[in-house]
Amino acid sequence: MSEDWTLNHLGMMVIDKNAALNQFQTLGMGVSVGPQPLQPYEEGVGELMYFQTLEGDPVTHQYKTGGPHNFRDGNSQIGDCQLEIYPMKPGPGMFISDYLSKKGPGINHIAFNTPNIERDTKRFLEHGCDLVFNATVNGKTIENYLDTRKYGDVMISLRPPADEWEIAWRQNNKSHPLVKKWKFFGVGVVVNDCTKACEYFSNLGFSNYYSTCINALNCSSSICNYT
Repeated sequence: MSEDWTLNHLGMMVIDKNAALNQFQTLGMGVSVGPQPLQPYEEGVGELMYFQTLEGDPVTHQYKTGGPHNFRDGNSQIGDCQLEIYPMKPGPGMFISDYLSKKGPGINHIAFNTPNIERDTKRFLEHGCDLVFNATVNGKTIENYLDTRKYGDVMISLRPPADEWEIAWRQNNKSHPLVKKWKFFGVGVVVNDCTKACEYFSNLGFSNYYSTCINALNCSSSICNYT
């Protein structure tokens, strides 16, 4: 979308985190690299805003920063791509749990680092994308989820730029001898109408850098790649 964005991770929601991590490592695809580093500590007040269902009213929760932290995510390093594997219990309580209940495990979001999270969030909101999760510390967003599920059922997540510790952690993961020298090219999504999907993502500000048609089994469809 923006030239100053960098890919942070792909987010996969599952019921059994350890089973998913073990599957990728057993296949020789991805090495388990533990939870992501925490954001730099800042004393003050944190706030979480999230939707309880995929369509519903938001809930907010304030807390004092600091204190113990329970790491729930696991991560698999697949080439130069970090796959976040996050366990959730299907059912009511949070929109991701609702997602799991209705859709089953799978890729839920793509997370990017941006130097201007307020600008980019505003752009999505102006184009009709709901803010379904927003984590702030002292009023500054440290992570959010934007509902871009209209075509392809994948959300966009935004974060501020990674700090030196997170960058070093990622470089260390990629240098592991069992991590293949693969390059991440993107996530494929299946849609009923590729023309409308292309228009949708183009209107959100993504650049269409490649488009072609495939004819197979008497079925015509288009592939559009966005960056």
